Amino acid sequence: MKINNKKVVIVGAGAVGSTYAHNLVVDDLADEIAIINTNKSKASANSLDLLHALPYLNAAPKNIYAADYSDVTDADIVVLSANAPSATFGKNPDRLQLLENNVEMIRDITRKTMDAGFDGIFLVASNPVDVLAQVVA
Repeated sequence: MKINNKKVVIVGAGAVGSTYAHNLVVDDLADEIAIINTNKSKASANSLDLLHALPYLNAAPKNIYAADYSDVTDADIVVLSANAPSATFGKNPDRLQLLENNVEMIRDITRKTMDAGFDGIFLVASNPVDVLAQVVA
């Protein structure tokens, strides 16, 4: 892992992923922040919002952008904050079905990340976090 340029990739640009990216910027914890989301426009919008905030934070310049899995190769940390949308299940989502969908999704994300040559740390924030951390391990 590289030490000089701290690179974090966030997979999932929902509330958790966006907040994580925001805090990385505000606390000046990464030099490069890449955001992967199935909706690339959302990842781009989040990236632009963060870039536009930099001058107001007196933060060091950062490379913040919408990414894809090829960008994880040299990352120090990949944050998994993606979750299957519960809205697909109606008013009363079946939690076991949601779990199955999240496990399948996290397996797919982990496979794509590892296939891209990632050799860093996974930080799992997707729910249920204990189960999904085991899936990643």
